[in-house]
Amino acid sequence: MALDNTAVIPLDFMMLAAAVWKEKSRYSITVSEVQEFQEFLKDSYGVKITSVAGRYEVTIPEEAVDNSYCEN
Repeated sequence: MALDNTAVIPLDFMMLAAAVWKEKSRYSITVSEVQEFQEFLKDSYGVKITSVAGRYEVTIPEEAVDNSYCEN
Protein backbone atom coordinates (compact mmCIF):
# COMPACT_ATOMS: atom_id res chain seq x y z
CA MET A 1 0.00 0.00 0.00
CA ALA A 2 1.42 3.38 -1.00
CA LEU A 3 1.63 6.06 1.64
CA ASP A 4 0.36 9.58 1.18
CA ASN A 5 3.47 11.57 2.04
CA THR A 6 1.99 15.00 1.29
CA ALA A 7 0.63 17.48 3.81
CA VAL A 8 -0.50 21.08 3.64
CA ILE A 9 0.81 23.14 6.53
CA PRO A 10 0.24 26.80 7.43
CA LEU A 11 2.92 29.45 7.05
CA ASP A 12 3.13 29.87 10.85
CA PHE A 13 4.07 26.22 11.29
CA MET A 14 6.81 26.46 8.67
CA MET A 15 8.15 29.57 10.43
CA LEU A 16 8.06 27.81 13.80
CA ALA A 17 9.90 24.77 12.41
CA ALA A 18 12.57 27.03 10.88
CA ALA A 19 12.92 28.91 14.17
CA VAL A 20 13.47 25.66 16.08
CA TRP A 21 16.00 24.55 13.46
CA LYS A 22 17.87 27.88 13.77
CA GLU A 23 17.46 27.86 17.58
CA LYS A 24 15.75 31.23 17.47
CA SER A 25 12.48 32.73 18.63
CA ARG A 26 9.56 32.25 16.27
CA TYR A 27 9.18 36.03 16.32
CA SER A 28 12.77 36.76 15.26
CA ILE A 29 12.96 34.36 12.30
CA THR A 30 13.42 36.00 8.88
CA VAL A 31 12.04 35.04 5.48
CA SER A 32 15.55 34.20 4.27
CA GLU A 33 16.04 31.83 7.24
CA VAL A 34 12.75 30.08 6.42
CA GLN A 35 13.99 29.69 2.83
CA GLU A 36 17.32 28.37 4.13
CA PHE A 37 15.41 25.78 6.20
CA GLN A 38 13.40 24.74 3.15
CA GLU A 39 16.59 24.34 1.11
CA PHE A 40 18.06 22.22 3.91
CA LEU A 41 15.02 19.91 3.80
CA LYS A 42 15.22 19.70 0.02
CA ASP A 43 18.96 19.04 -0.12
CA SER A 44 19.14 16.68 2.86
CA TYR A 45 15.93 14.67 2.48
CA GLY A 46 14.56 15.39 -0.98
CA VAL A 47 11.50 17.11 0.48
CA LYS A 48 9.43 18.99 -2.10
CA ILE A 49 7.90 22.24 -0.78
CA THR A 50 5.40 24.25 -2.81
CA SER A 51 3.87 27.53 -1.63
CA VAL A 52 0.08 27.55 -2.00
CA ALA A 53 -1.84 30.69 -0.90
CA GLY A 54 -0.09 31.30 2.42
CA ARG A 55 0.41 27.59 3.09
CA TYR A 56 2.99 25.05 2.09
CA GLU A 57 2.39 21.73 0.39
CA VAL A 58 5.13 19.46 1.71
CA THR A 59 5.89 16.11 0.07
CA ILE A 60 8.36 13.71 1.65
CA PRO A 61 9.78 11.11 -0.76
CA GLU A 62 8.82 7.57 0.18
CA GLU A 63 12.47 6.50 0.44
CA ALA A 64 13.05 9.16 3.11
CA VAL A 65 10.24 7.85 5.34
CA ASP A 66 11.33 5.47 8.09
CA ASN A 67 8.55 2.92 8.51
CA SER A 68 10.66 0.49 10.53
CA TYR A 69 8.52 1.12 13.61
CA CYS A 70 5.34 0.00 11.76
CA GLU A 71 4.20 -3.56 12.23
CA ASN A 72 1.54 -5.22 10.07
